[in-house]
Amino acid sequence: MLLLTLSLIWGSSFILIKKSLVALTPLQTGSLRVLISALAFLPWLIIRRRHIPWRGILPVIVFSLCEVGIPPFLYAFAQTRIDSSTAGILNSLVPLFTLITGAMFFAIRVAGRDIAGVLLGLTGAILLVGGRGFAFRSADLFGLLVVLATLLYAVAGNILQTRLSSISPMDISAMAFVSMGIPAFAILMLEGIPDVSAATLPSLTAVTILSLVGSAAAIALFSRLVQLAGALLASFVTYLIPVVALIWAVIDGETVGGLQLLALAGILGGVALVTRPRKPMTDRPA
Repeated sequence: MLLLTLSLIWGSSFILIKKSLVALTPLQTGSLRVLISALAFLPWLIIRRRHIPWRGILPVIVFSLCEVGIPPFLYAFAQTRIDSSTAGILNSLVPLFTLITGAMFFAIRVAGRDIAGVLLGLTGAILLVGGRGFAFRSADLFGLLVVLATLLYAVAGNILQTRLSSISPMDISAMAFVSMGIPAFAILMLEGIPDVSAATLPSLTAVTILSLVGSAAAIALFSRLVQLAGALLASFVTYLIPVVALIWAVIDGETVGGLQLLALAGILGGVALVTRPRKPMTDRPA
């Protein structure tokens, strides 16, 4: 149930980012997304301040940067040049990067099929980012910002599983958003607070929904899911995210071409290899 809920929430995030960018700049969209979420969690942090383990705060800061501090800005800038459907498909790279970063930095064992899955998924991403004829136009290269965001999400998931599993999801979410709310506020002041008018109201509404549901509620749910199922299996949510994103894209009038569907098949095929249930390890006879 958590997987389905997160898929619907995060799959809808890309179209909300698109609507936010109609009247807001990428910096305004990213900073408002973080700041509104921070304000929503501030009362919880104040109430729980004596129970939150403030010692060993470094993993929390790294998790906060990778999960809620940097990706909102990367997605906002990327979607000024790429479709929401493309962003949704590229988001499917999270499980593959979860495996890679887990093996490289968190001592997670890698099997041969894992390598095959990574290669298949990355091939799909190259097809999508490469654009038509692999000319690598500037618009297509903006997809690399989404790839970087998925890499950061993967690192955050592994940190959550290996370093922060003893902290409640609500406490982690509150610490992450409130700590990132401070630099987000500074960015918003430098970029300029958007006016509230008939022209900006739809975008402001979209970014508010994106903040409260797509960020604040979703991160709390995802933190709980990682603690229950582990980072790799929790990232299985990305199976359904691109499907939801593609449905919203078609409803909004975007064209979904054969290259996108081929890339989606490659990425999800790679994810399938990586996240397929594994046989338990047995001891070899002496």
